[in-house]
Amino acid sequence: MSINQPQGPFGVPVNPGPQKSGKGLFIGCVIGSIVLGLVIGLIIGHSFGVNAITKKAYPRLHTTADSTVSKRDISSRYIDPKETAFDWDISNLEDLKFATYDDKEDAMSIEEVVKKYGKALKGSFNGTTVELEWGKLERDDTDEESTDYKTANEMNLTFMKIDGHYYLRNLYFSEDYDTADANPMATDDYDKLKVGDPKTGKDGTSYKEVLSSNTPSSISIRADQDYKTKAITNEMEIRFKSSGSDEDEYKLKFIQQADGDYRLALKGDED
Repeated sequence: MSINQPQGPFGVPVNPGPQKSGKGLFIGCVIGSIVLGLVIGLIIGHSFGVNAITKKAYPRLHTTADSTVSKRDISSRYIDPKETAFDWDISNLEDLKFATYDDKEDAMSIEEVVKKYGKALKGSFNGTTVELEWGKLERDDTDEESTDYKTANEMNLTFMKIDGHYYLRNLYFSEDYDTADANPMATDDYDKLKVGDPKTGKDGTSYKEVLSSNTPSSISIRADQDYKTKAITNEMEIRFKSSGSDEDEYKLKFIQQADGDYRLALKGDED
């Protein structure tokens, strides 16, 4: 035994070989863990990136924490951003039936609306209301690789939960801003519109006649119920850009008749 060879207890020579081998194994494990972590990180990062782009290009349903119906279930039944089409005819809205806050009467259910107009582009659900939006998805710029989109000709519908089901509560349509701005209503056309009975709209100009020759900036419809008689009346408000000023708008109020047509009951903010 060499006099310089290290000794362990009781004079047993120490073998340095296993110590060196253990140290190398430890370093190898550390390096392997780092490489594996980098690979997993790249995979997760790529996944998040793809999901972010997909959500940006194709808006999805958003739910609140207290939702009792699964997000996937609601989305598959009422929303399909890849196949939706804007099939709404804004000059033919009298077939829509609206509910009040607590009375559905003969209002359209969410299933009836989706069956007639197809699934929506996007929407939101919070347990008591469902909001769905139809529209034309367009790019915000000319970059073909861009995932930035805007929605033109938006049709937004709100459904309220009554007796355990969802019924149409109100409608809001907005025309593409540039289109509406480029097609204002002439002052002479506005002045010639006939106002009917202020409470019923009887004998007033039909909304179809107005829309046939003018481009609206927005349309809204909702149901109101008389406190005493409990009668439900559907009211429509249409706004048009004015040719007199870029900031002015013409506001028209229509009331639905027994035959379904909406007749002009009020111009502007007149009483």
